[in-house]
Amino acid sequence: MSTTCPDDASQATGELGLRDRKRIETRRRLEEAAVRLALDDGIENATIDAISDRAGVSSRTFFNYFDSKEDAILGTQPIEIDDELLCEHSAKYDGADPIEAVVGLLFAVFGPAISDTAAHRNRVEILQRYPQLISRQLAQMNRVNEQLITAAYELLARRAPTPGLPEIDRATAEVILGFCFSAMRVVAREWLVDDGSDDSHRFEQRTIALVRSTSERLR
Repeated sequence: MSTTCPDDASQATGELGLRDRKRIETRRRLEEAAVRLALDDGIENATIDAISDRAGVSSRTFFNYFDSKEDAILGTQPIEIDDELLCEHSAKYDGADPIEAVVGLLFAVFGPAISDTAAHRNRVEILQRYPQLISRQLAQMNRVNEQLITAAYELLARRAPTPGLPEIDRATAEVILGFCFSAMRVVAREWLVDDGSDDSHRFEQRTIALVRSTSERLR
């Protein structure tokens, strides 16, 4: 991945069009229907037809959003980290340190799913009832992992070098990404215990603080 950002990348944050908003809303309804049916009637009865009917769409429409009922229940979706996202992210975190930039990247990709506290709680309950779904969730994480490593490397490589420190290579970017992602998962668990009352900005700042404090202890 090699990205050349336009000079006005910092302004590339237009509003979603009507078609995009409708797709987001349809996806949300399908996910809510799938989760609710799995919790109320059991995963075996949360069929694609039942999910589609509850969401008010056709079964054919369902497959425009998900490959299976399990993906709808888990909210699994392909994650596209494209040039536009990287350019906008680079502009937003211009001048920030590597930890803040990488944590911000993770929140740009995973934040919407994590910040929906009610849905997250429900999915945790479903995974507890049906642990066989965990392997599917892990498979999705593995698929996106290479994209995230490449994106983190590209993001960090384009930054101005820090005096006294060597340039960041791909292996270092992968370690920084893994460190930040682990902190994000820890904070997500804390957030659930505290009933998710914090907003997503505070969630992100807590993750950054945890990475920094842990790094200091390792010195």
